[in-house]
Amino acid sequence: METVRLQNIDDLKNGTGRKFQFKRDGVSFEGFAVCFAGELFVYENRCRHLPLPLDYGDSQFFTPGGKHLVCSSHGAMYEPSTGQCIQGPCVGARLKSLPFRSDGDDVLVVVVEETDDNLVN
Repeated sequence: METVRLQNIDDLKNGTGRKFQFKRDGVSFEGFAVCFAGELFVYENRCRHLPLPLDYGDSQFFTPGGKHLVCSSHGAMYEPSTGQCIQGPCVGARLKSLPFRSDGDDVLVVVVEETDDNLVN
C-alpha cells in the first residue's frame, strides 16, 4: 500500500482539479483530485470506456459549465461526487475512486491493490 501526499489541497477552487502520480504493484498511474460543491473527490485518471486519461494533460476535468467531469477524448460525462458515467459509451460505469484522508492542509491518498479493472466497451 502506498500513500501519496497532496500538499495545500485547500488551494483547489470549485470546478478545478489537480493531477498526481502513484504506483500500484510497481506500475505508474495517474490520479486527480477535484473540488466540486465545496467537497474534495479523488479518482484514478482513466476513463471507464477506454484506458485513456480524462484530460489532455492540462488538468481540465470539468465540462465548461462545471457540472460534470468529462473525458476529453470522446465526451463521456461523469457525476463529480460519485464518478458515475451519466452520458456516453460507458453509461452506468464508475470512475475508480481513491480513498483519502486529511492531514492538516494536505490530503493523503491511500493507494490500495487493484481489485476490478474491467472496462466497458
